Amino acid sequence: MAAAQSTQEPGPGTRRGPYRNGTETRAQIVSAAAKVFAERGYAGGSLRQIAAEVGVSAAALVQHFGGKEGLLDAVLRHWDAETSSLPHNDRTGMAFFETLPDVVRHHIEHRSLIELILTLRAEASSDTHPAHNHIRDRQRQAVDDYSARLAEAVARGDVPPMTDRQIDAEVRTLLAAMNGMEAQWLLDPRIDLQALFGAHLHVTLARWRDGRVMHG
Repeated sequence: MAAAQSTQEPGPGTRRGPYRNGTETRAQIVSAAAKVFAERGYAGGSLRQIAAEVGVSAAALVQHFGGKEGLLDAVLRHWDAETSSLPHNDRTGMAFFETLPDVVRHHIEHRSLIELILTLRAEASSDTHPAHNHIRDRQRQAVDDYSARLAEAVARGDVPPMTDRQIDAEVRTLLAAMNGMEAQWLLDPRIDLQALFGAHLHVTLARWRDGRVMHG
C-alpha cells in the first residue's frame, strides 16, 4: 500500500522551488531587466542576459512577459510607480520646487534608476524605439506638471507674474539642469550632486522671486 502523501503546507521560511510565487518571480525579473537595460540599453540587452541575472531560463521570461517589448513595458511601469510615489508630488507652488533636492537624493540612493532613465531617454529619441512614445509622453508630462506648479506660485503672488512662454522656458531649463547634473554624476561620482543641484536651485528660486526670469 502506498504511503499517504503529506498535506502539510511549507512553513513560512520554506520556498516552493526557487521562488515563492509568480509575483515574486515577476518582480525579480523586472528588477534584473531594469539593471540590464540601464547598463546595455534596450537594444544591447538580451533576454538571455536578463534571465542569467535572475537564474531562470529565457523561456521563463517569455512566459511571464511575452517577450522583450513586454518586459520593457513592465520596466517602464515600474519606473513610473517608483517616481510617482515620491512625497514632493503632493506639494504645490514653490513648496514643490523647494523639495526637489529630496528627489535628487532619492536618485542618488537609487543609482540604477537614473542609469535606466538616462539610457532610455537617449535611445528612445528614435521614433522606432518601442519606448519612444512613453519617454516622449513622460517628458511632456514633467514639463506640464512643473509648469502648473510654477503657475500656482505666480497665481498666489509668491513670484512676480510670468508669461506662459517664460514659465515653459524656466521649467525646461530647470529640468535640463537636473538631468545634466545627474548624467555628470554618473560619470564622476566624486561630484556632490545634491549640493551642486541645491545651489543651482537656490539661485533659480531667488531669481524667480526677484522677477528676473527669461524673456519669452
